Amino acid sequence: MQVRTVTLLWVLVLCVSAAEAVAQTSATYPDAPHLLTASLGEFASPPADLSSGTFSLSSVLPARPVAALMVAAPTIPAVTQPKVMDKKFIALGALVFGLTTMDVEFTQHCLHRHTCVELNPTLPHSRFGMYAVNTPINLGVMYFSYRRRAAGKWGWWVAPVVDIGSHTVGVGSNIRFLGK
Repeated sequence: MQVRTVTLLWVLVLCVSAAEAVAQTSATYPDAPHLLTASLGEFASPPADLSSGTFSLSSVLPARPVAALMVAAPTIPAVTQPKVMDKKFIALGALVFGLTTMDVEFTQHCLHRHTCVELNPTLPHSRFGMYAVNTPINLGVMYFSYRRRAAGKWGWWVAPVVDIGSHTVGVGSNIRFLGK
């Protein structure tokens, strides 16, 4: 009979302390994941006053809930951001600006010799005008690629590759006019 009473009291103590722990954590930490930590000094309760013959449940229960010691929230691993500016990104940027420079210079060479015609009618014919149009476009392409890669999206490399392809066609079509 006494074993049942002690077991019932322990279940009651654990339920009360668990309910108090839930009430305290929802008030203290409303929306953040957390670990419940406490020092042992906070859980020490004053000894029951048995000499006066008074005994209360509050003198037996700890000041803080016992369930807080037993609850351990799972640890959340730190999310590591992938490095955006790496060898691949810098290599694509170098190809974008390098092939743009080659395309503009080869086009200027053959335009001055009157052996070719610029196929893009919206592009100016002066060297400064060609760089003034192509540089902001290349910067925009690389910025777009940077933002997509920083967001972790697939296909961040597509825009630079399209730009590289267009200037590769320009360099390939003008390379035959270099010797003339």
